[in-house]
Amino acid sequence: MASEDYLPLMEKARADHLRNIQNVSAEIVALYRQAIAELVKKALNAHKGSLTERWAAEYALSLDRRVKELEAGLYDVLMQGLKRSAELPTIAMGDWWEAVGGQSFRDAFALPPDNVLAGIIEGGFYKDNKGLSERIWRVADSFEKDIGYIVDRGIAEKKSALELARDLEQYVQAPARRDFDWGKVYPNLSGKKVDFNAQRLARTAINHAYFLDNVRVCTENPFVTAMHWDLSNAHEERQVIPFGPDECDEYAEHDEGLGLGNFKPEEIPVPHPQCLCVQWAVIPDSLEDIGARIGAWASGEPDAVLDEWYDKYGNRNPNGDPREILREGWRGAIAKCRRKW
Repeated sequence: MASEDYLPLMEKARADHLRNIQNVSAEIVALYRQAIAELVKKALNAHKGSLTERWAAEYALSLDRRVKELEAGLYDVLMQGLKRSAELPTIAMGDWWEAVGGQSFRDAFALPPDNVLAGIIEGGFYKDNKGLSERIWRVADSFEKDIGYIVDRGIAEKKSALELARDLEQYVQAPARRDFDWGKVYPNLSGKKVDFNAQRLARTAINHAYFLDNVRVCTENPFVTAMHWDLSNAHEERQVIPFGPDECDEYAEHDEGLGLGNFKPEEIPVPHPQCLCVQWAVIPDSLEDIGARIGAWASGEPDAVLDEWYDKYGNRNPNGDPREILREGWRGAIAKCRRKW
């Protein structure tokens, strides 16, 4: 069963995908810390004494600039993260084709990636039609409102600019690490994690980019009969124990005749926000059977499945005609063997 040869490649892709999310998460934390550091610096440059409405109005101009910088930084970081994860399933499937029959197979079945990111970036992928820029703007706007709230409360409490700077430094910390009094002064933010919304957006969008490319390569592989929904190792701990089963449990038990947890690639459900479940291709034939079948087809024998694939995708191959690529690969392999002997 070729799925067994494919799974290690997908496990590596999945590990790279999760590592990418972790790296993006760290970059987001750095962006927020940088934004706060600049705002703290601005506060420390203020005159001594209690904060005033006039000072707050001047500070708002600096805040607006920092928020715009944060917004631009988040967009760049997320776009890079989306692009990195969106190419991983393509790489894994290319490695699988190479395992079937070498570089010529990889080249023959290569297809230019559709712009899987377009729906995420422009918003068409989501029911609310909100694109990435608008979602990032909402995240940055929330940050701006939080800082404005801290400044307003600081004025009401007759705090100094130095005290405000210290409170801003508290805000960027995890809620559990803040001073007890901080939450009493700023009750609306007492349990809020400054980068939570940005992190949630990043994890969801990057996971969807990975998912969409995975569905694409599975749909375009004529030997993939289904995609399997596999619950994450953390599903029981993160979801079932604290909250009970969710839709992912239903997907894992789904059966429409393709096997338990299996869906047609074009019908597999979209992962919910922050979902860690795994989807992988079901390929029932062995590598040897697939290689022999492709060899016979490339030599001129009819094959209904491969003929249908060729009619649909053959002219999209950036390397040329798939049959000719395969034949050229075999001619090269034969010539290499002759030189060896």
